[in-house]
Amino acid sequence: MNLIFGSVGLSAYFGCSSTEYYVLLGCNKSVDTRFYGLIFKSKGFQRSLVDIGSGILFHKMRIYYEDFKKVLLPVPPIEQQQQIVNFV
Repeated sequence: MNLIFGSVGLSAYFGCSSTEYYVLLGCNKSVDTRFYGLIFKSKGFQRSLVDIGSGILFHKMRIYYEDFKKVLLPVPPIEQQQQIVNFV
């Protein structure tokens, strides 16, 4: 919700969510969700999403999942993802 403004988080819980949120799950064991949480929280990544956002007001800009899933993300080896998470 409002990824452009940094409203991103990782949850330790499984359950229902508001329709305003996109819930993403790692697709396999080669993904450390903490690593991608760091990417999603980075200001550079958030600024890059302005190009795919829609709406007439910047603070109400919406990113549709169909557009978001086209965003290319780095996929370093799992060991490197974990090293980055531990360093940060």
